[in-house]
Amino acid sequence: MKKGLLIILTVATLSTPCTVFADTIDTLHDRIETQEQKCEDLFDTLCDKDDSLDNAKTKYNRVKKQYNKIKKHTKHNSKKFKKARAKFLKAKKALNRAKKSYKTYSKKYDTAYSKVEKYQESYDEYMQDYVLHHSDDVRAFSYAYNNYFVFSERQWEVVASNFQVYVCNELDINVFMTTSENFTAEDFGWYNTDTNTLAINMENNKDNEVFNTVAHECRHAWQYTQEEFTDNFNNYIKADTDLGLYFNQPVEKDASNYASDMCNTLETLGY
Repeated sequence: MKKGLLIILTVATLSTPCTVFADTIDTLHDRIETQEQKCEDLFDTLCDKDDSLDNAKTKYNRVKKQYNKIKKHTKHNSKKFKKARAKFLKAKKALNRAKKSYKTYSKKYDTAYSKVEKYQESYDEYMQDYVLHHSDDVRAFSYAYNNYFVFSERQWEVVASNFQVYVCNELDINVFMTTSENFTAEDFGWYNTDTNTLAINMENNKDNEVFNTVAHECRHAWQYTQEEFTDNFNNYIKADTDLGLYFNQPVEKDASNYASDMCNTLETLGY
């Protein structure tokens, strides 16, 4: 556990309570899911229409070939010719219906997909702002975890700081966080017991990897409030002493499991 200069990263907050936005998030999210399901249903139907069109084309080409052969060698007032012509016209009509039906559902699918894109754009715009201004809603961090590619490096510092506040509230602890330290190239982060500070190296915590590190280090801060981990901290095994023992000691296993569970939750919530 290292010592270092404390530089607190300010958490941005809105004056409007988080609950005001709750219905908006779920409404936007549910609207996308509903529209996506509609697209899936239309796509399945479109595939069926495509198969029907292929079958109609195959039948039409076969009947046309038979009709042209009879047309060439049979009198046009014969029953055989009239029967072949009727069969050909029926196949042609069926082909035209299949083409029209496919075109109709193709247009319906394109329209539905355009709505998905439109809804997704509105949702992304709303959620990106929401994530940067809230630290008390797990849905915000689920969105950031699953859509990490939309945030800049500076925005990730804000997201990480907001997430640290969220995890600390979950663990009922109060610690500070800094992203400014004398990090080495190998450092991901640490918890400083002397300053009660999490130090997070953003260079080594790209995109949604930062959620794991923040949760892990917050868990270490929580462990210091629990007597069951006192003996381990008094006999802490550093990574450069024995890497295997380091990962298998109780404080590291507990912190790793907690962080993993937290990240799994963020992923599976699906925002």
